[in-house]
Amino acid sequence: MKYKNTEISSRIKKALLSLSFGLSLVFGLLTFLLLYVIEDQVFTNLLMAEQAHFNQLSPSESVNWQPSNRYMKFVDNKKQLPKKFQSIVSDKFGVYEFFENGQAYFILHSQKEIMGIDLAKSYYIIFDVTELLAVRDGKFSLISAIVFVTLCVMLLAMFISIRLSRKILAPLKTLTSELQNNGFTEMNKGFSLPFAGDEVGVLATQLEKAIEQAQSAVQREFEFNSGVSHELRTPIQVAMNSVELLEFTQVDLKDNKAMNRLKRAIAQMEQISEAFLWLASQRSIEKKLTNPFPVLENLKSHYENLYPNHTLNVKPEENIRLKYCVPQSVFTVIIDNLLRNAFQHGAVGEVKINLSRDAVQILNLKLETSQSIEDSKIKHPEAKGYGIGLMIVKRICQRLNWQINLQDKDETYFETKIKFDNNSVE
Repeated sequence: MKYKNTEISSRIKKALLSLSFGLSLVFGLLTFLLLYVIEDQVFTNLLMAEQAHFNQLSPSESVNWQPSNRYMKFVDNKKQLPKKFQSIVSDKFGVYEFFENGQAYFILHSQKEIMGIDLAKSYYIIFDVTELLAVRDGKFSLISAIVFVTLCVMLLAMFISIRLSRKILAPLKTLTSELQNNGFTEMNKGFSLPFAGDEVGVLATQLEKAIEQAQSAVQREFEFNSGVSHELRTPIQVAMNSVELLEFTQVDLKDNKAMNRLKRAIAQMEQISEAFLWLASQRSIEKKLTNPFPVLENLKSHYENLYPNHTLNVKPEENIRLKYCVPQSVFTVIIDNLLRNAFQHGAVGEVKINLSRDAVQILNLKLETSQSIEDSKIKHPEAKGYGIGLMIVKRICQRLNWQINLQDKDETYFETKIKFDNNSVE
Protein backbone atom coordinates (compact mmCIF):
# COMPACT_ATOMS: atom_id res chain seq x y z
CA MET A 1 0.00 0.00 0.00
CA LYS A 2 1.34 3.42 -0.95
CA TYR A 3 0.76 6.52 1.19
CA LYS A 4 0.61 10.08 0.05
CA ASN A 5 3.42 12.41 1.01
CA THR A 6 1.87 13.52 4.32
CA GLU A 7 3.11 13.41 7.89
CA ILE A 8 2.26 10.31 9.88
CA SER A 9 1.00 12.58 12.68
CA SER A 10 -1.58 14.07 10.31
CA ARG A 11 -2.71 10.62 9.24
CA ILE A 12 -3.09 9.48 12.87
CA LYS A 13 -4.98 12.65 13.80
CA LYS A 14 -7.32 12.22 10.86
CA ALA A 15 -7.90 8.59 11.79
CA LEU A 16 -8.67 9.47 15.43
CA LEU A 17 -10.95 12.35 14.45
CA SER A 18 -12.80 10.15 11.97
CA LEU A 19 -13.20 7.50 14.65
CA SER A 20 -14.52 10.08 17.14
CA PHE A 21 -16.94 11.47 14.56
CA GLY A 22 -18.24 8.02 13.62
CA LEU A 23 -18.63 6.84 17.21
CA SER A 24 -20.46 10.04 18.14
CA LEU A 25 -22.94 9.54 15.31
CA VAL A 26 -23.49 5.93 16.35
CA PHE A 27 -23.96 7.09 19.95
CA GLY A 28 -26.63 9.61 18.93
CA LEU A 29 -28.49 7.10 16.76
CA LEU A 30 -28.41 4.39 19.41
CA THR A 31 -29.59 6.87 22.05
CA PHE A 32 -32.60 7.80 19.93
CA LEU A 33 -33.47 4.15 19.24
CA LEU A 34 -32.97 3.25 22.89
CA LEU A 35 -35.49 5.88 23.96
CA TYR A 36 -38.04 4.28 21.65
CA VAL A 37 -37.40 0.88 23.17
CA ILE A 38 -37.50 2.19 26.74
CA GLU A 39 -40.78 4.00 26.16
CA ASP A 40 -42.41 0.90 24.69
CA GLN A 41 -41.09 -1.22 27.57
CA VAL A 42 -42.54 1.17 30.14
CA PHE A 43 -46.03 0.83 28.61
CA THR A 44 -45.65 -2.94 28.44
CA ASN A 45 -44.58 -3.11 32.09
CA LEU A 46 -47.65 -1.11 33.16
CA LEU A 47 -49.89 -3.54 31.30
CA MET A 48 -48.15 -6.52 32.91
CA ALA A 49 -48.68 -4.99 36.36
CA GLU A 50 -52.41 -4.69 35.76
CA GLN A 51 -52.47 -8.22 34.35
CA ALA A 52 -50.78 -9.57 37.49
CA HIS A 53 -53.23 -7.73 39.69
CA PHE A 54 -56.22 -9.08 37.74
CA ASN A 55 -54.94 -12.66 37.87
CA GLN A 56 -54.83 -12.50 41.68
CA LEU A 57 -58.53 -11.59 41.98
CA SER A 58 -61.20 -14.15 42.84
CA PRO A 59 -63.95 -14.87 40.33
CA SER A 60 -66.38 -12.67 42.25
CA GLU A 61 -63.89 -9.84 42.38
CA SER A 62 -63.18 -10.17 38.68
CA VAL A 63 -66.73 -9.23 37.76
CA ASN A 64 -66.91 -5.67 36.45
CA TRP A 65 -63.22 -5.18 37.22
CA GLN A 66 -61.41 -2.23 35.63
CA PRO A 67 -57.71 -1.28 35.81
CA SER A 68 -56.64 1.36 38.28
CA ASN A 69 -54.88 3.27 35.50
CA ARG A 70 -57.37 5.73 34.07
CA TYR A 71 -55.91 5.30 30.56
CA MET A 72 -56.68 1.56 30.58
CA LYS A 73 -59.88 -0.33 29.88
CA PHE A 74 -60.72 -4.01 30.54
CA VAL A 75 -62.65 -6.05 27.91
CA ASP A 76 -63.50 -9.74 28.34
CA ASN A 77 -64.71 -10.37 24.81
CA LYS A 78 -62.99 -9.76 21.49
CA LYS A 79 -66.26 -8.58 19.98
CA GLN A 80 -66.27 -5.72 22.47
CA LEU A 81 -62.97 -4.48 21.07
CA PRO A 82 -63.21 -1.58 18.64
CA LYS A 83 -63.18 -2.81 15.04
CA LYS A 84 -59.87 -1.08 14.37
CA PHE A 85 -58.26 -3.31 17.01
CA GLN A 86 -59.89 -6.57 15.99
CA SER A 87 -57.85 -6.78 12.80
CA ILE A 88 -54.48 -6.50 14.55
CA VAL A 89 -55.16 -8.59 17.69
CA SER A 90 -54.78 -12.30 16.96
CA ASP A 91 -55.50 -15.39 19.07
CA LYS A 92 -51.90 -15.47 20.23
CA PHE A 93 -51.38 -14.04 23.70
CA GLY A 94 -49.18 -10.96 23.98
CA VAL A 95 -49.03 -7.18 23.64
CA TYR A 96 -50.06 -5.50 20.38
CA GLU A 97 -49.43 -1.89 19.28
CA PHE A 98 -51.74 0.33 17.28
CA PHE A 99 -50.82 3.74 15.84
CA GLU A 100 -53.15 5.72 13.57
CA ASN A 101 -53.90 9.42 13.01
CA GLY A 102 -51.99 10.54 16.08
CA GLN A 103 -53.60 7.91 18.31
CA ALA A 104 -51.55 5.21 20.04
CA TYR A 105 -52.74 2.10 21.89
CA PHE A 106 -51.18 -0.93 23.52
CA ILE A 107 -53.53 -3.96 23.74
CA LEU A 108 -52.79 -6.89 26.04
CA HIS A 109 -54.38 -10.24 25.14
CA SER A 110 -54.33 -12.94 27.86
CA GLN A 111 -56.34 -15.56 29.83
CA LYS A 112 -56.88 -16.02 33.55
CA GLU A 113 -56.24 -19.40 35.23
CA ILE A 114 -58.28 -20.57 38.17
CA MET A 115 -56.98 -23.67 39.93
CA GLY A 116 -55.14 -24.75 36.79
CA ILE A 117 -58.22 -24.48 34.53
CA ASP A 118 -58.25 -21.78 31.83
CA LEU A 119 -61.37 -19.67 31.45
CA ALA A 120 -63.16 -20.27 28.22
CA LYS A 121 -62.92 -16.62 27.27
CA SER A 122 -59.90 -14.43 26.79
CA TYR A 123 -59.67 -10.93 28.16
CA TYR A 124 -58.11 -7.76 26.82
CA ILE A 125 -56.67 -4.67 28.45
CA ILE A 126 -56.62 -1.60 26.21
CA PHE A 127 -54.05 1.05 27.10
CA ASP A 128 -54.52 4.47 25.50
CA VAL A 129 -51.02 6.00 25.47
CA THR A 130 -51.79 8.86 23.12
CA GLU A 131 -51.29 11.48 25.80
CA LEU A 132 -48.36 9.64 27.39
CA LEU A 133 -46.06 9.49 24.37
CA ALA A 134 -42.85 11.38 25.00
CA VAL A 135 -40.58 10.14 22.23
CA ARG A 136 -42.94 9.99 19.27
CA ASP A 137 -44.85 13.19 20.05
CA GLY A 138 -41.75 15.14 21.01
CA LYS A 139 -39.55 14.04 18.16
CA PHE A 140 -38.31 17.50 17.24
CA SER A 141 -37.31 18.56 20.74
CA LEU A 142 -35.96 15.10 21.52
CA ILE A 143 -33.91 14.95 18.33
CA SER A 144 -32.63 18.47 19.00
CA ALA A 145 -31.53 17.43 22.49
CA ILE A 146 -29.87 14.27 21.20
CA VAL A 147 -28.10 16.24 18.43
CA PHE A 148 -26.85 18.76 20.99
CA VAL A 149 -25.58 16.02 23.31
CA THR A 150 -24.01 14.18 20.36
CA LEU A 151 -22.20 17.32 19.23
CA CYS A 152 -20.90 17.89 22.74
CA VAL A 153 -19.68 14.29 22.94
CA MET A 154 -18.16 14.60 19.45
CA LEU A 155 -16.27 17.80 20.32
CA LEU A 156 -15.05 16.28 23.57
CA ALA A 157 -13.91 13.12 21.79
CA MET A 158 -12.11 15.14 19.09
CA PHE A 159 -10.41 17.30 21.72
CA ILE A 160 -9.23 14.21 23.59
CA SER A 161 -8.09 12.58 20.32
CA ILE A 162 -6.00 15.61 19.35
CA ARG A 163 -4.44 15.84 22.81
CA LEU A 164 -3.66 12.12 22.87
CA SER A 165 -2.20 12.14 19.35
CA ARG A 166 0.03 15.09 20.20
CA LYS A 167 1.23 13.46 23.39
CA ILE A 168 1.83 10.08 21.76
CA LEU A 169 3.52 11.49 18.65
CA ALA A 170 5.65 14.08 20.48
CA PRO A 171 8.73 11.77 20.73
CA LEU A 172 8.45 10.84 17.07
CA LYS A 173 8.17 14.50 16.01
CA THR A 174 11.17 15.34 18.17
CA LEU A 175 13.19 12.61 16.49
CA THR A 176 12.19 13.68 12.97
CA SER A 177 12.92 17.33 13.80
CA GLU A 178 16.40 16.36 14.95
CA LEU A 179 16.97 14.52 11.69
CA GLN A 180 15.66 17.39 9.57
CA ASN A 181 17.63 20.06 11.41
CA ASN A 182 20.94 18.25 11.87
CA GLY A 183 20.98 15.61 9.14
CA PHE A 184 21.76 11.93 9.49
CA THR A 185 25.50 12.25 10.02
CA GLU A 186 25.39 15.42 12.18
CA MET A 187 23.21 14.10 15.01
CA ASN A 188 24.61 14.75 18.47
CA LYS A 189 25.97 11.76 20.30
CA GLY A 190 23.56 10.46 22.95
CA PHE A 191 20.48 12.00 21.32
CA SER A 192 18.55 8.77 22.02
CA LEU A 193 18.87 9.05 25.82
CA PRO A 194 15.82 11.34 26.41
CA PHE A 195 13.49 8.90 24.67
CA ALA A 196 11.58 6.29 26.65
CA GLY A 197 12.01 2.55 26.19
CA ASP A 198 9.08 2.28 23.78
CA GLU A 199 9.15 1.70 20.03
CA VAL A 200 10.32 5.27 19.34
CA GLY A 201 13.08 4.85 21.93
CA VAL A 202 14.21 1.61 20.30
CA LEU A 203 14.17 3.35 16.91
CA ALA A 204 16.24 6.26 18.26
CA THR A 205 18.73 3.89 19.89
CA GLN A 206 19.18 1.82 16.74
CA LEU A 207 19.42 4.99 14.67
CA GLU A 208 22.17 6.33 16.91
CA LYS A 209 24.07 3.04 16.57
CA ALA A 210 23.66 3.15 12.80
CA ILE A 211 24.96 6.74 12.71
CA GLU A 212 27.97 5.80 14.82
CA GLN A 213 28.72 2.85 12.54
CA ALA A 214 28.34 5.00 9.43
CA GLN A 215 30.59 7.71 10.84
CA SER A 216 33.15 5.10 11.86
CA ALA A 217 33.02 3.54 8.39
CA VAL A 218 33.46 6.94 6.75
CA GLN A 219 36.43 7.70 8.98
CA ARG A 220 38.03 4.33 8.23
CA GLU A 221 37.43 4.84 4.52
CA PHE A 222 38.98 8.30 4.64
CA GLU A 223 42.04 7.01 6.50
CA PHE A 224 42.36 4.02 4.19
CA ASN A 225 42.05 6.07 1.01
CA SER A 226 44.51 8.66 2.32
CA GLY A 227 47.04 5.99 3.17
CA VAL A 228 46.54 3.95 0.02
CA SER A 229 46.57 7.06 -2.15
CA HIS A 230 49.99 8.03 -0.81
CA GLU A 231 51.48 4.54 -0.67
CA LEU A 232 50.19 3.58 -4.13
CA ARG A 233 51.05 6.74 -5.98
CA THR A 234 54.54 7.07 -4.58
CA PRO A 235 56.07 3.88 -6.09
CA ILE A 236 54.29 4.52 -9.40
CA GLN A 237 55.71 8.04 -9.54
CA VAL A 238 59.16 6.74 -8.58
CA ALA A 239 58.98 4.13 -11.36
CA MET A 240 57.92 6.75 -13.92
CA ASN A 241 60.70 9.14 -12.86
CA SER A 242 63.23 6.33 -13.02
CA VAL A 243 62.20 5.41 -16.56
CA GLU A 244 62.38 9.04 -17.67
CA LEU A 245 65.80 9.43 -16.04
CA LEU A 246 67.00 6.23 -17.69
CA GLU A 247 65.83 7.48 -21.09
CA PHE A 248 67.49 10.83 -20.52
CA THR A 249 70.87 9.36 -19.59
CA GLN A 250 70.87 6.59 -22.19
CA VAL A 251 69.88 7.88 -25.58
CA ASP A 252 69.84 4.45 -27.21
CA LEU A 253 66.85 3.47 -25.00
CA LYS A 254 64.52 6.19 -26.33
CA ASP A 255 63.39 4.12 -29.30
CA ASN A 256 63.44 0.80 -27.44
CA LYS A 257 60.05 -0.97 -27.72
CA ALA A 258 60.43 -2.60 -24.34
CA MET A 259 61.01 0.79 -22.75
CA ASN A 260 57.98 2.23 -24.49
CA ARG A 261 55.81 -0.64 -23.25
CA LEU A 262 57.16 -0.10 -19.76
CA LYS A 263 56.22 3.57 -19.89
CA ARG A 264 52.76 2.75 -21.13
CA ALA A 265 52.33 0.11 -18.42
CA ILE A 266 53.33 2.55 -15.68
CA ALA A 267 51.03 5.25 -17.07
CA GLN A 268 48.25 2.71 -17.27
CA MET A 269 48.92 1.61 -13.68
CA GLU A 270 48.66 5.22 -12.55
CA GLN A 271 45.34 5.66 -14.32
CA ILE A 272 44.01 2.39 -12.88
CA SER A 273 44.99 3.35 -9.35
CA GLU A 274 43.21 6.71 -9.75
CA ALA A 275 40.06 4.94 -10.95
CA PHE A 276 40.16 2.39 -8.12
CA LEU A 277 40.61 5.06 -5.47
CA TRP A 278 37.64 6.94 -6.87
CA LEU A 279 35.58 3.75 -6.97
CA ALA A 280 36.41 2.98 -3.34
CA SER A 281 35.34 6.45 -2.17
CA GLN A 282 32.01 8.27 -2.17
CA ARG A 283 33.23 11.43 -3.87
CA SER A 284 31.71 12.56 -7.13
CA ILE A 285 33.69 12.02 -10.28
CA GLU A 286 35.35 15.08 -11.78
CA LYS A 287 33.88 16.01 -15.15
CA LYS A 288 36.66 15.96 -17.76
CA LEU A 289 36.50 15.54 -21.52
CA THR A 290 38.39 12.50 -22.83
CA ASN A 291 39.34 11.85 -26.40
CA PRO A 292 38.92 8.07 -26.76
CA PHE A 293 41.24 7.60 -29.74
CA PRO A 294 44.62 8.07 -27.98
CA VAL A 295 43.45 5.68 -25.25
CA LEU A 296 42.40 3.10 -27.80
CA GLU A 297 45.66 3.47 -29.74
CA ASN A 298 47.71 2.74 -26.61
CA LEU A 299 45.50 -0.23 -25.73
CA LYS A 300 45.68 -1.50 -29.31
CA SER A 301 49.46 -1.43 -29.29
CA HIS A 302 49.52 -3.09 -25.87
CA TYR A 303 47.18 -5.98 -26.69
CA GLU A 304 48.53 -6.63 -30.15
CA ASN A 305 51.94 -7.12 -28.55
CA LEU A 306 50.46 -9.47 -25.93
CA TYR A 307 48.25 -11.34 -28.43
CA PRO A 308 50.04 -11.27 -31.82
CA ASN A 309 47.45 -13.59 -33.38
CA HIS A 310 44.64 -11.12 -32.68
CA THR A 311 43.83 -7.85 -34.40
CA LEU A 312 42.04 -4.85 -32.91
CA ASN A 313 40.09 -2.53 -35.21
CA VAL A 314 38.58 0.77 -34.01
CA LYS A 315 35.71 2.15 -36.06
CA PRO A 316 33.98 5.44 -35.15
CA GLU A 317 30.79 6.77 -36.65
CA GLU A 318 31.31 8.71 -39.83
CA ASN A 319 32.09 12.43 -39.67
CA ILE A 320 32.01 12.78 -35.89
CA ARG A 321 34.61 13.99 -33.43
CA LEU A 322 34.05 12.15 -30.18
CA LYS A 323 34.79 13.32 -26.68
CA TYR A 324 33.31 11.65 -23.64
CA CYS A 325 32.66 13.55 -20.42
CA VAL A 326 34.57 11.19 -18.12
CA PRO A 327 38.15 11.19 -16.79
CA GLN A 328 40.64 9.41 -19.00
CA SER A 329 41.69 7.09 -16.15
CA VAL A 330 38.14 5.80 -15.67
CA PHE A 331 37.58 5.36 -19.40
CA THR A 332 40.89 3.51 -19.68
CA VAL A 333 39.99 1.09 -16.87
CA ILE A 334 36.62 0.28 -18.45
CA ILE A 335 37.91 -0.34 -21.99
CA ASP A 336 41.03 -2.11 -20.74
CA ASN A 337 39.06 -4.66 -18.69
CA LEU A 338 36.56 -5.28 -21.48
CA LEU A 339 39.32 -5.75 -24.05
CA ARG A 340 41.18 -8.11 -21.74
CA ASN A 341 38.03 -10.25 -21.45
CA ALA A 342 37.52 -10.14 -25.21
CA PHE A 343 41.10 -11.29 -25.93
CA GLN A 344 41.24 -13.90 -23.17
CA HIS A 345 37.78 -15.42 -23.60
CA GLY A 346 37.16 -14.97 -27.30
CA ALA A 347 38.41 -16.97 -30.26
CA VAL A 348 41.59 -16.00 -32.05
CA GLY A 349 40.86 -13.37 -34.66
CA GLU A 350 39.48 -9.85 -34.97
CA VAL A 351 38.19 -7.74 -32.08
CA LYS A 352 36.11 -4.74 -33.13
CA ILE A 353 35.46 -1.49 -31.26
CA ASN A 354 32.63 0.63 -32.66
CA LEU A 355 32.35 4.15 -31.26
CA SER A 356 29.21 6.26 -31.41
CA ARG A 357 28.15 9.44 -29.72
CA ASP A 358 26.35 7.67 -26.86
CA ALA A 359 27.82 4.14 -26.78
CA VAL A 360 30.90 1.95 -27.11
CA GLN A 361 30.47 -1.49 -28.66
CA ILE A 362 33.08 -4.27 -28.44
CA LEU A 363 32.68 -7.37 -30.63
CA ASN A 364 34.83 -10.49 -30.30
CA LEU A 365 34.68 -13.88 -31.99
CA LYS A 366 32.95 -16.51 -29.86
CA LEU A 367 34.56 -19.71 -28.72
CA GLU A 368 32.89 -22.86 -29.97
CA THR A 369 32.56 -24.08 -26.40
CA SER A 370 31.08 -20.83 -25.09
CA GLN A 371 27.67 -19.43 -25.85
CA SER A 372 28.23 -16.15 -24.05
CA ILE A 373 30.51 -14.42 -21.60
CA GLU A 374 28.38 -15.70 -18.72
CA ASP A 375 28.79 -19.26 -20.02
CA SER A 376 32.50 -18.62 -20.50
CA LYS A 377 32.77 -17.57 -16.87
CA ILE A 378 31.41 -20.97 -15.82
CA LYS A 379 33.29 -23.11 -18.37
CA HIS A 380 36.64 -21.30 -18.05
CA PRO A 381 36.94 -20.26 -14.39
CA GLU A 382 40.72 -20.46 -14.61
CA ALA A 383 40.82 -17.55 -17.09
CA LYS A 384 42.90 -14.83 -15.47
CA GLY A 385 41.17 -11.63 -14.38
CA TYR A 386 37.77 -12.40 -15.86
CA GLY A 387 35.38 -12.03 -12.90
CA ILE A 388 37.13 -9.14 -11.13
CA GLY A 389 37.54 -7.13 -14.33
CA LEU A 390 33.90 -7.38 -15.29
CA MET A 391 32.81 -6.67 -11.72
CA ILE A 392 34.88 -3.47 -11.68
CA VAL A 393 33.37 -2.34 -14.98
CA LYS A 394 29.85 -2.97 -13.69
CA ARG A 395 30.52 -1.02 -10.49
CA ILE A 396 31.91 1.95 -12.43
CA CYS A 397 28.95 1.91 -14.83
CA GLN A 398 26.57 1.79 -11.90
CA ARG A 399 28.23 4.82 -10.29
CA LEU A 400 28.06 6.73 -13.59
CA ASN A 401 24.47 5.65 -14.42
CA TRP A 402 25.65 3.91 -17.58
CA GLN A 403 24.08 0.77 -19.03
CA ILE A 404 26.21 -2.28 -19.76
CA ASN A 405 24.83 -5.13 -21.82
CA LEU A 406 26.49 -8.46 -22.64
CA GLN A 407 24.83 -10.69 -25.22
CA ASP A 408 25.29 -12.75 -28.38
CA LYS A 409 25.35 -10.45 -31.39
CA ASP A 410 24.95 -13.26 -33.91
CA GLU A 411 26.34 -16.74 -34.50
CA THR A 412 29.87 -15.38 -34.89
CA TYR A 413 30.32 -12.44 -32.52
CA PHE A 414 29.68 -11.73 -28.87
CA GLU A 415 28.75 -8.12 -28.04
CA THR A 416 29.64 -6.00 -25.03
CA LYS A 417 27.96 -2.60 -25.20
CA ILE A 418 28.13 0.38 -22.85
CA LYS A 419 25.50 3.07 -23.32
CA PHE A 420 26.24 6.48 -21.79
CA ASP A 421 23.75 8.85 -20.24
CA ASN A 422 23.16 12.32 -21.69
CA ASN A 423 25.61 13.94 -19.25
CA SER A 424 28.53 11.80 -20.41
CA VAL A 425 28.65 12.98 -24.02
CA GLU A 426 29.90 16.35 -25.26
